[in-house]
Amino acid sequence: MNKKSSVPVTLLVIGVFALCAFALFTFFLSEFKFSNSFVVVDFVRQANLQSEEFSYYLNKNVSEQKALSYFPSIIKEKDFYVLKSSFEDYKLKPSFSFNWRKKVLIFELKYYFK
Repeated sequence: MNKKSSVPVTLLVIGVFALCAFALFTFFLSEFKFSNSFVVVDFVRQANLQSEEFSYYLNKNVSEQKALSYFPSIIKEKDFYVLKSSFEDYKLKPSFSFNWRKKVLIFELKYYFK
């Protein structure tokens, strides 16, 4: 038919497909980052819950040693308690060795309470 218009139409169709593929890729990438962004919030919530449970046991006249045995992440320092926990995850770290996955500290929490 008309050969002059077939090249621009072909380029337009390829461009539209490339744009749609790029849009889908960015949506999948943003969903992955969004789903992993609430891990730290849940981690802090769990630490707060542990500290409240520990305080509850102490207020119910449970011995300090017994309460500390329930929560191994809580340590007594001087006149206050410290809940120390850390969140680690595996990340890809390119190196010359065969172990490319390395455990990396993502978040560490020290929670002081009485």
